[in-house]
Amino acid sequence: DNSQSKGNLQNKEPSIEQPITTVPSLPSRISTQQINSLLQKLGASSLHNPPFSKDTPKIEIETEDATFYSEVVKGSIATKKGSISNEDIKITTTSDEIINSLNSDDTISYIQSSVTSGKTSIEQVASAYTLYSKGYLSLYKGITGESIFDLF
Repeated sequence: DNSQSKGNLQNKEPSIEQPITTVPSLPSRISTQQINSLLQKLGASSLHNPPFSKDTPKIEIETEDATFYSEVVKGSIATKKGSISNEDIKITTTSDEIINSLNSDDTISYIQSSVTSGKTSIEQVASAYTLYSKGYLSLYKGITGESIFDLF
């Protein structure tokens, strides 16, 4: 009898979940504080709701290993991990570009050259009117060197 149960134990596969199929994502090299700092240096805290509206400015930032979204409420930038569906603009860049821009003596100049060289892109998601009414004109022009209205 003992040899039978021993045989059953050997033939029975251990019931262990297969962690190989779900590779855990590596932690992002960028933190929400770094995104906040970058947006602060780019002047995002001056963004505002359109007159008589509760529609806050929203920016999505995507790197190779994480997505963040930031919302500007009464001059304060709040950033969280994840994506948002109703962002005004979307910034796509690399973790290295964010780190390098924050370590740079002139963050705005660094980001401008990053956009010019194609390492960073800024996608207008909301209408030009929405961006204008939320105060994006100077932010956008400062980063890209062109007016939002040049896009049309």
